[in-house]
Amino acid sequence: MHDRRKPAHEVTPWYEDSGIFKTQLVQMTVELVPMFGRNSRQDIMVKGFVDGNGAIDVVFPGRRKEHAKPLIARLQMMLKRAHVSGGPNSAPPNVDRIRHAVRIEGSWRPRFSCDDQGWQTREHQLYAARWLVMNPDGQSVTFGEAPVR
Repeated sequence: MHDRRKPAHEVTPWYEDSGIFKTQLVQMTVELVPMFGRNSRQDIMVKGFVDGNGAIDVVFPGRRKEHAKPLIARLQMMLKRAHVSGGPNSAPPNVDRIRHAVRIEGSWRPRFSCDDQGWQTREHQLYAARWLVMNPDGQSVTFGEAPVR
């Protein structure tokens, strides 16, 4: 499957974005939590919640991974603070309660997987193009790049 991919030096922003952002762009607020992963393309995946309890994966793909580093560092700092504030003998903090609201512009993509019984399930992931966060001074800061169309 991976042998059909272009070499990295041949991937232009237009080529990358045309493969990632195939559907209409949406803007929504997602509460990200410090739970991270990577997909097969080594994109950064972060667990988030929409509308309070709806869990989703937010994917920071391709060249935007570099732009996501300050956000990841902030989430890791929030997790570290939660561990420290709990004290040495307390239970680990509930990661799902450590939330950071981020306004994300991106597109939804389906993800298919099989459960333990072999049933195929369909989930949606939000692929982030740009995102807006509040800095400690209360100013909004935008990261990422608008998709090249």
